[in-house]
Amino acid sequence: MILIPYFWKHTDNWIQFGVFLRDGGQSLWSVGDKESLKSIKQMLKENDMPTLSLSKSNGVLHAEIDANILDLIQFYLWDEVSLGSENDVWRILKIPRSLWSCPVFKNQYCKDTNLPECILSILNSYSV
Repeated sequence: MILIPYFWKHTDNWIQFGVFLRDGGQSLWSVGDKESLKSIKQMLKENDMPTLSLSKSNGVLHAEIDANILDLIQFYLWDEVSLGSENDVWRILKIPRSLWSCPVFKNQYCKDTNLPECILSILNSYSV
């Protein structure tokens, strides 16, 4: 099962969306299909990702991480690793708040930033 840890932050003008990816940002994290939500939440906690919520949709497990507690200094960021790196990274994207309600923008943004299509469901679920 695909596991997508993510977080949100926002200001008056920007929405910051962070998603945790494997292999230098090239692939999604996965867990066994029979893993319990409790064990996945514990695993995230052990990896310094304080979880606010877990939800499952179409074989994808979304894990919202508490951005107020998450210490990004403990992790590699997308722009800190070279292409082909095997490090797991947080990829952080800034989206103009004024464009947030436009579904065409969100679809094109996912394509232009080369995000996996299943990320779009997370983007569509967030409202400000």
